[in-house]
Amino acid sequence: MHPLEQDFYLAHWHIQPMLNRMTGPSGTITVEPRLMRTLTCLAAQPGQVVTRDALLDEVWGDVIVSENSLTNAISGLRKIFEDDPETGRIIETIRGVGYRLTAAITHPTSSDGMAGTTAYPAAPPTVEMRVAAPPTSLPAKTNPRWLWGGVALITLAVAVFVFAFALRPAPTATPHILPLNSLPGSELHPSFSPDGQHLAFSRFGPPGTTNGADLYVQSLQSEAPVRLTSSRGAEMLPVWSPDGTEILFFQHSGLACGLHAIRAVGGATRKVVDLPCGIGGLALSPDGTWIVVAQVTQNGPLRLVAIHRTTLASHPLTDPPAHLPGDYSPRFSPDGREILFQRVIGQNVGDLYRIPFDPDAPTLITTPEPLTSDHTTITGYAWSADQQSVLFASTRSQGRGLWRLPLAGGAPTLVRAVRLNDPGSLALSHAANRLAYIDWSYDVNAWEAPVTNLDDAIRTTWSSTRAEKDPQYAPDGQRVAFISNRSGHNEVWVSNLDGSQLLRLTSLRNVATRAPRWSPDSRFLAFESRIDGQAEVFVIDAEGGTPRRLTEATTHEALPSWSTDGQHLYFASDRSGAWEIWQIPATGEGTATQVTQGGGYRSQITADGTTLFLTRRDAPGLWAYDLEADEHRFVADADRVNWTVTADALFYTTRPHIAADHTVWRQPLPTGRTDSLGTIPTHPQAPLARWGLTVHPDGTRLLYGRTDRAESDILLLEDFL
Repeated sequence: MHPLEQDFYLAHWHIQPMLNRMTGPSGTITVEPRLMRTLTCLAAQPGQVVTRDALLDEVWGDVIVSENSLTNAISGLRKIFEDDPETGRIIETIRGVGYRLTAAITHPTSSDGMAGTTAYPAAPPTVEMRVAAPPTSLPAKTNPRWLWGGVALITLAVAVFVFAFALRPAPTATPHILPLNSLPGSELHPSFSPDGQHLAFSRFGPPGTTNGADLYVQSLQSEAPVRLTSSRGAEMLPVWSPDGTEILFFQHSGLACGLHAIRAVGGATRKVVDLPCGIGGLALSPDGTWIVVAQVTQNGPLRLVAIHRTTLASHPLTDPPAHLPGDYSPRFSPDGREILFQRVIGQNVGDLYRIPFDPDAPTLITTPEPLTSDHTTITGYAWSADQQSVLFASTRSQGRGLWRLPLAGGAPTLVRAVRLNDPGSLALSHAANRLAYIDWSYDVNAWEAPVTNLDDAIRTTWSSTRAEKDPQYAPDGQRVAFISNRSGHNEVWVSNLDGSQLLRLTSLRNVATRAPRWSPDSRFLAFESRIDGQAEVFVIDAEGGTPRRLTEATTHEALPSWSTDGQHLYFASDRSGAWEIWQIPATGEGTATQVTQGGGYRSQITADGTTLFLTRRDAPGLWAYDLEADEHRFVADADRVNWTVTADALFYTTRPHIAADHTVWRQPLPTGRTDSLGTIPTHPQAPLARWGLTVHPDGTRLLYGRTDRAESDILLLEDFL
């Protein structure tokens, strides 16, 4: 089978394979090459069934992927065509076999390129897509760095990783990949039983379910998992007892959180110990005596704490710097004498560390040993059976995949014969030589709604089948800026409000670029990006060009925003040892000066230039900082991401619990009655994901990022070593 390469017409769409371009009722869009190749492979045999294996071989070739990659490509095409998978007006699913193209295909035959036999309707106004020329380098005086960002619960870490990154090429040998099951919803946190024959996991049900995350166990010889818990809370992070008879797990139910236990065959749960609601992983020692939890302490970073299972005595094990998100996902070594963990420095970026552990006298360890130093995204890790190396899933510069790090010294190397497709919550069974990981599919879009009726929200025309996040109206009201990974990496894009003049501004190829903010005259955009683990502030012309780096420090500079007159940029920095708001001339020439005393992170100035609204890393909610009085005032128990300030009002969101929809509030400035405007939905499979909120300068429309689809499955790699 060979894909079709010449132009053709499919239903009401003009397909141009060599340009990866499709023109139809929705205008002209540019699609990813593999979506186009999937379509042209089907078009090469119109009306005939093309097997899934044939499509995988032709489209992906030697790149090892799961069948979910093909499913996602078909879903992406159906979304463009607005094709119902049940009716198959364009693409029909042949269950258990493959797909076939059901719509008529014609080819250009006349000199003007139009097909003489096709009644093709007049095309709507073309949506022109432009791409700014990628800079050959950033200014010579500096090197760009990766952006710094926050990390919350481990579920959020997995969700944000999934939404932020595109699939990358990886090793070429073929492992034995098996899906564990095909349950609707999202499966997370796989954990093997000691004999490797059972897998425990958490599952968020499909949209419409009332439960949170429930705990399941599945025999690897069965296709039907057994549900162990059923509650409105969330049961997560399961770990097995050494004898395999019991499962410990973290339960989050509103404000009551703790470690619980249940027999592996089901039954009543019992609480083991109360825990803070903010945790980032747990582990059980091989002898079952010690529980190690990554937990938050007094709004500080997450640290590892050991809890004796019988006496419940607790011992802090790590003491990360106060300005970092902290230490996550502990893993005991097979002999129980060491603990592996990740020290996160921002937005799922960090490095692996290890500490010794004495089960007879655990003590505070202030200087853990670093194992990696490239400040990259690490999404799962495990000890090797002989304890001589560590396996970890990562997005290193050479590609995404599973890496082996020898503990005796030496550089990490790619593990041959494995392809990890958006891995998360990696689990390894030494007993059965099996690896389990998470395979995600997702779609994040920007939605616009009138402020007077949020129920009338519509998806924007410049959305794609990937992720559009943190949209921002330009002050002149004519354009919008946003972050998208449609090109394979998170980049800054701009567009007219109707989707025309779509332009990619950056080509930094970083996974963590974020927070685009317009200058008051709508001519420039400031944003944050990271290289080599360091977050810095950049400015770029809104028409394109080379990003200009404004900050140059050995600390993190994050989340820029503009002064009212456009002469300065505010940004968050930890250079003083704590997160505060600083400012720097927008030209980059001059010295940065500290603005706040007492904390500041995400900020925005009011139109009169007297007050900075801000969030703080050391305290929840939204705050107002009076620049003249030099004091903080608590404003509302608002979301830390979904808020914005206009010329005459403050807009923010709240929600009573994690899985609830966001309620949008409007508060006139300087003071006034706060009114509810309605709600914007939270996706049940990504309850902690928030993608930004902005209000049009005329105050009539609201724009926000929304997760429209988020599903994950657990895949198994048999005999992968």
